[in-house]
Amino acid sequence: EYSPVITPEEESMIFTYRGKESMGGLVNGFDKPDPNGDYNEDIFISKKMNGTWQKPTCMTELSTIGNDAVIALSPDGGQLFVFKAEGDNGDIYVSKRENGKYGTPVKLAGEVNSKSWEGSVSLSTDHKNLFFASNRPGGLGGKDLYVATQTADGSWGNIKNLGDKINTKYDEDA
Repeated sequence: EYSPVITPEEESMIFTYRGKESMGGLVNGFDKPDPNGDYNEDIFISKKMNGTWQKPTCMTELSTIGNDAVIALSPDGGQLFVFKAEGDNGDIYVSKRENGKYGTPVKLAGEVNSKSWEGSVSLSTDHKNLFFASNRPGGLGGKDLYVATQTADGSWGNIKNLGDKINTKYDEDA
C-alpha cells in the first residue's frame, strides 16, 4: 500500500494497493493471467467510522485490470488524480467527486499528457496551476518537474519546465 490521500473531512483514505486482492490477480506484461506474473496497482478506499478505519475495498469505478494508482487529491477533495499505465508510459487522469462519490477517471484535458511518461501531480490551492513530473523530451534530466496553467476552457496548457533551480540531470518526481 502506498500514496495515501485523506479527504478534507478526514472520513476517507484512498490509496494505491498492489497484492492478492488486485483486480485481475497475477498477470504478465500484457495483463493476461499468469501464475508467475505480478499484481497490478489498484485504487482502494478505507472509510473511518466512529474513529476507526474500516477494512479497505477496491474502488472498482476507478480501477481496471491495468495499473491504476492514486497520485493526488485536490485541496478541496473534489478532484482525485490517478495515474494509468499505458505500455511503457502512463498518463494522468482525473476523477471528479459528485454527491460524495468519485466518478470514472478521464484523461486530463490539454497538453500535460504526451507520448512520454507523466506521473506525479499536485494542484495549487487556487486550482490554477498543476505541477507534474514527466520524462518528455527537452527536459534537464530523466524526469523533470513542470507546471501547467488552466486555460479558459478548463484544460491544461502553457507547459513550462521548472528550470535548473528545481530540476537536475537526475530524476525529479513526486
